[in-house]
Amino acid sequence: SALMGKLLMMSPPQLADIDSALRGYFGEHGPGPRTSTRLLTILARCKRPDVAETVVQWMSNVSAEVNLFHYNVLVNAYAKTGEWLKAVRLLSVVVQRKMQTDKITHSAAISACEKGGEWKTALVLLSTMLQGSVQFDTTIFNATISACEKCGEWVQALQLLRPMADGRVEMDTITFNASISACGKADQWVKAFEVLSIMVKRKVEMHTVTYNAAISALENGGEWVKAVDLFGEMMQ
Repeated sequence: SALMGKLLMMSPPQLADIDSALRGYFGEHGPGPRTSTRLLTILARCKRPDVAETVVQWMSNVSAEVNLFHYNVLVNAYAKTGEWLKAVRLLSVVVQRKMQTDKITHSAAISACEKGGEWKTALVLLSTMLQGSVQFDTTIFNATISACEKCGEWVQALQLLRPMADGRVEMDTITFNASISACGKADQWVKAFEVLSIMVKRKVEMHTVTYNAAISALENGGEWVKAVDLFGEMMQ
C-alpha cells in the first residue's frame, strides 16, 4: 500500500514523519490493536524493526492500545536481524510497563542473544525465566545452549542439560548437537563423547550434523582412529 511504501522509505525513521504518515491514515487516536499488529508484522517481515518500534512509540503518544503482542513482534524482529541489545532493551521495557511477559517474549530475546553470541546475557534471561512464572521449553534451552556453543563455553552448555533433565524438558537432536559442538570447539572430545552416549541412551535421533560435530571434536583432539570409526558408523 501507499502507507507501507512511505514507512519503508524512512531511513532512519523519525517520529514526526511517522506521525504525518499515520495520523492522516488512521486519525488522531491511531489504529486498533489488530490493525496495529498486522502493520507491525508486515514491517517486521520487511526487516524494518526500527520503523516498527517508532510506530509503537507513536501509538503510545496518541494513546492507542499497545499490548504484549506488539512488543513480541518487535523483539522477534530484532532477534531476526541479530540486534540482540535492542531485543533485550525492549524486553526490559515490557517488564517496566508491568506487562505479563510470556514464553514468546523471552524466547525471542534469548534467540537474539544466540545470534549475537551473547551467552552471558542469554544465561541471565534463562535464569530469570526459571525463577519466575514464565513457561520454558526445549526451544528456549536450545537457543541458550547454542549461544554458549558459539563462544566455546562448553561447561556452561553442559550445565544446562541438568535443569532440562530435572525440569523434564525434552532434549532433542538440536540440544545434543549444540552441546557436542561446544565441546568440540573447546577440544573436549571426551566430554563430546559423553554427551553422544547420553544421546544414544535417551534414543534421540542422530542426524548428519550430530556425527559431523562429534567427528570434528575427535579431529580437534587428535583422535583420528575414533573419528574414522565414527565416520564409518555414519555411512552405514
